[in-house]
Amino acid sequence: MITFEIHITTQKLSEQELPAFVDFCAKIEAKPILIELSHGKSTQQPMISKVVKCDGKASLEFILEDLKNLFVANSFSVQRTKIEVPVKYHSATKGFYPTLSKTYFEWHGKVIVSDTKSMQALAEKFGGKLSKNSLKNEANRKFITLRDFDGEASIMSRIQALKTALAEVKAPVLKEELEFCIYDSNLQLDAGWIN
Repeated sequence: MITFEIHITTQKLSEQELPAFVDFCAKIEAKPILIELSHGKSTQQPMISKVVKCDGKASLEFILEDLKNLFVANSFSVQRTKIEVPVKYHSATKGFYPTLSKTYFEWHGKVIVSDTKSMQALAEKFGGKLSKNSLKNEANRKFITLRDFDGEASIMSRIQALKTALAEVKAPVLKEELEFCIYDSNLQLDAGWIN
């Protein structure tokens, strides 16, 4: 069995629409996330995170189609579908979608930010970008995201260099996650934020 994390992003939601989205997520047993990007084409990205265990691509596809149909049936358009796995499943899943999507590694590190401009400048030295999950209401906590198309060794080197720089400015990483993205239906949603 392989552990997959499915993210489905919907359209921008107003403050009045958010409770219905959160309720929908509870019904489908998914975690609601409201990503706010520091800049870019789509600075608000409401999405789900749903972790599933499957024995392969066919069962994953069945779950994915069911989730996308539930989105549409509940008046939430599907703007993006993204499938990630823990790095240990990198080799087992690399060829799942060879013609449909570029694969990449992605790291998220949560940090306390007192000066957003300075933290963004530091993150950008390593190709990182800032975001936050607005549903968490965690004052001064943001995520630094690194995305890497060049392989595991490349992202590991960048993560280590960034963490060293963060330690030098006394901004330790509170929580981190490294994943391998096997499918991303709409990389352009992040245009102007991260390459």
